[in-house]
Amino acid sequence: MTVKEIAKLAGTSRGTVDRVLHNRPGVAKEVYDRVMQVIEENNFKPNTLARALSRKQVPKTIGVILSSVGNPFFDDVKEGLYQCLADRSSYDLSLEIIELKGYHPEEQLQAISRMMEKSVDGLIITPINHPTITARLKQLITKGIPVIAVNIDMEDPEARTDYIGCDYEKSGRIAGGALELMSFGSHLSVGIVQGSDEVTGHVQRLNGFMQIAHLLPDVTVCWQVACQDDDAVAYEQTKQALAKQPVDLVYVVAGGVAGVIKALQESGGTTVAITNDMLPVTRQYLEQGLIKATVFQQPFEQGYNAVGRMIDCLYGLDDVDPALYKVWMRLVTRYH
Repeated sequence: MTVKEIAKLAGTSRGTVDRVLHNRPGVAKEVYDRVMQVIEENNFKPNTLARALSRKQVPKTIGVILSSVGNPFFDDVKEGLYQCLADRSSYDLSLEIIELKGYHPEEQLQAISRMMEKSVDGLIITPINHPTITARLKQLITKGIPVIAVNIDMEDPEARTDYIGCDYEKSGRIAGGALELMSFGSHLSVGIVQGSDEVTGHVQRLNGFMQIAHLLPDVTVCWQVACQDDDAVAYEQTKQALAKQPVDLVYVVAGGVAGVIKALQESGGTTVAITNDMLPVTRQYLEQGLIKATVFQQPFEQGYNAVGRMIDCLYGLDDVDPALYKVWMRLVTRYH
């Protein structure tokens, strides 16, 4: 019997079963008793537990590659990574993190090579969907190194073991729903600040938004720029676009929110924004009304669950099958 099977029979999670098996705190008595009953009824033998305990003492290093430089969204992702590591302190685990700026395939490929030189046991990555990256990640999986894609999924599911993140197309449609509510039958001109066309999630999110925008006869999309999730680039691109064609609203597909807001403020007009995530700058300008709505996608949980799933893979806590883990999302306004 596996931990996964115990969790299913007890109606709880694998992590909770793991806490019960290893006498860790944080489990309600009712749940603890239910897990123990399943264990006893199914003769989960002490030697099985002993094997699980012995596996936990084998030191492992998890490599993490994030396109996080200049993108405050990943602050919460990293906090989730470290919190899960702390919560699973009974495992002999360590993190090796490389942070990159933007989405450049050659730089990410070099980072993967550096991780392999450090002999990491598994890789958590915000992958770029590029043929060289796809081929390299497939190679790692073939060698028995699990790959968890976090926040951004791969177009080819064979290039990752699992994906932890949101449904990007759905998040775009949620933003499009906010756009519909704002138009109320009156004309609304829209500008778009994209992250990167080489990031599948960004493309999917924009597609979801445009699906709704195209259904709204009173909405006109006037221009689109890309900022590579960089605030300075977002500022310059938005400033130039607004000078050529003022709009009523700017949809920020991914990062660069602070740069976009700065450009909106300097334009002196009444342009507002729809964004993603709950960054400090997002909270500030939601309260002021400059950002009308934002789609929250749980970055902390993305980081936390990525490490948790990697532990499953590295220590054989259950039968590891390719799976898709998508976090829930919600639309947030100044009134929450």
